[in-house]
This record gives sequence, C-alpha cells and structure tokens, in this order.
Amino acid sequence: MIANTQLPSFLGVGAQKAGTTWLHAQLQSHPEVFLPTKRKEIHFFDAYFEKGLDWYRSWFPNNPVAQGFRHVGEITPKYMFDPAVADRILEALGAETKIIIVLRDPVERFLSSYRMSYSQGDTELGPGDFFRTNQEAFARGQYSGQLQRFISRFGKSNVLILFYEKLFPDNPNEVPRSLLDVGDFLGID
Repeated sequence: MIANTQLPSFLGVGAQKAGTTWLHAQLQSHPEVFLPTKRKEIHFFDAYFEKGLDWYRSWFPNNPVAQGFRHVGEITPKYMFDPAVADRILEALGAETKIIIVLRDPVERFLSSYRMSYSQGDTELGPGDFFRTNQEAFARGQYSGQLQRFISRFGKSNVLILFYEKLFPDNPNEVPRSLLDVGDFLGID
C-alpha cells in the first residue's frame, strides 16, 4: 500500500501492442487504484525524465490515501524496451515498486505494430519490407533482456508477467484470471 505520496506504487511497463490499453481501462475503473485520466502514457521515464519528479508528480493526486486509493500507477508500454528506464524507476520510486508486464507472441506483436503503422499512414510497405527496414519493431518482441532488467532491479516478487493470449476469457461473463492475478499482486479486490 502507498504512503501519503502521490508517486506511483506500480507501473505497467510493456510490452507495446500486448494489451496494456485494456489493462489500463480495467485498473482505471477500480475504486482503489488511481491512473492518470488525461492520458494513458506519461512517458516520464523514457522521454521526459529531465523534467524532474515535480513534473511527474503533477500527474497524480495529492494525498491519494485520503481519497481512498491503495495504489497510484501509470502504464507506459514503451518503458520495457528502453534500456535506461529500469534504473530510472529504481532511482525515483525505489525497489519496492510493483512492475506489471504484459507479453504477447512476438510475431503477433510485430504484426500488430505493423498494422497500426500501416493504418496510420506511417508506412506503405508490406510486412516483409517493414520488417527489414524497421528492426526496432522486431526487437521489441525479444523479451529476455528486457525482462531481466526489471527482474534484476525489482526482484521476482515485484514483477508480474501476464500474457496477452490469456487476458480475455472464453466466457465474457467471467473475470479473466489475469485480472485476478493483478488484484492479488497489488493487494486489491
């Protein structure tokens, strides 16, 4: 549980195109969890770190405990891929920060990234040419080193790994097992 600080007690760090938008929506609707409402991805630890903790703090409520929140969090899926982020999180938030990672089959994750780039007009290439010219999109699915950065800094007990393929139950009236795992991990109902 968080103290009377407004900095996050947990972060969703990735992976891109792996269901983090769905996870954000689920957690944002929980009465014990605060996630920023103005935008999902703050990008503090990768793009805006030089703005400092006061800038980051401005995204979160003052005295969240008094407002009934057990956890304050943020989800920016690009964090997992950036090699500098794990150390920055450790420095700013501490080793007890809870880290949530959602992984997706690397090929499906890549194809989803390609489809998004194509639909937004960012590329006119076919998937094969996109793959050859955009190695970063492929490298985002090479999870081993990315996972190790977070596990080595925050410990296995503070890193929850979920899988996109298991986020959505066959029965739409059933609570996904992954969501129950998140509740257990954060200590919320």
